[in-house]
Amino acid sequence: MNIYIIFITLATLIFLLLVVDFFLFFKIKKLKKKRQHCNNLIELDEAIIPFIIRAEGFKNFSSEEKKKYVLTLARQYAQNRNIKVDYTTISDRIDYFVEFCKSVNLFTGKKCDCDCHN
Repeated sequence: MNIYIIFITLATLIFLLLVVDFFLFFKIKKLKKKRQHCNNLIELDEAIIPFIIRAEGFKNFSSEEKKKYVLTLARQYAQNRNIKVDYTTISDRIDYFVEFCKSVNLFTGKKCDCDCHN
C-alpha cells in the first residue's frame, strides 16, 4: 500500500475528529449555559412562593400592590444571587403561581384568607 494514501487517510480522520470535537465543545458549552439558566429559574421559583405567601397576609393591600411587593422581593433575590432574569419573566412566574393557587383552592373547595376570590 502506498504511504501517501495511509498518510492522507490518517490526516483526514484526524481533521474530522478535530471538527467533531470543536463542534461538541461549543454544543456542550451552550447546553451547560441553558442548564444553568433553568437551575436559576427553579431557584427563583422556590424563592417566589414564600414571597407570595407573605404578601397574602397583607389585608390592606390590593392585588396589584401585593404583586409589586412580591416582584420587588423577587428582583432583589435575583440580583443578590446574580441570576440574570428580566422583569417580564419574574412577572409571568408570579402570575403563574397566583393562578395556580387560585385553581387549587377552587378545586379543593377551600378558601384562603386572601381577597383574591372576590
